[in-house]
Amino acid sequence: MGFGEILVLAVLGLLVLGPDKLPEYIRSGVKLFNQFRTTATKARNEIVESAGLKDLSSDLTQLNPKKLVSDVLKEKPADPKATKNYSSDIT
Repeated sequence: MGFGEILVLAVLGLLVLGPDKLPEYIRSGVKLFNQFRTTATKARNEIVESAGLKDLSSDLTQLNPKKLVSDVLKEKPADPKATKNYSSDIT
């Protein structure tokens, strides 16, 4: 949400609610948002603990597509002598 959008919402709130009630509604909204954020964080932590996913964030960083591609490109090619050539086995 940009500054312009916040300004439009503030002006609309001022026109609809009036200058007396607007600060009260803003405080209530901020308090409600903070409670929601706290509840969501607690729920996420409980899910992570109950599922045993404490190291999930470190596992997810390994799935970064850029990292996967760079790891594959850094690998040395397999030794051609170590692989079996099956074309000569046909009788």
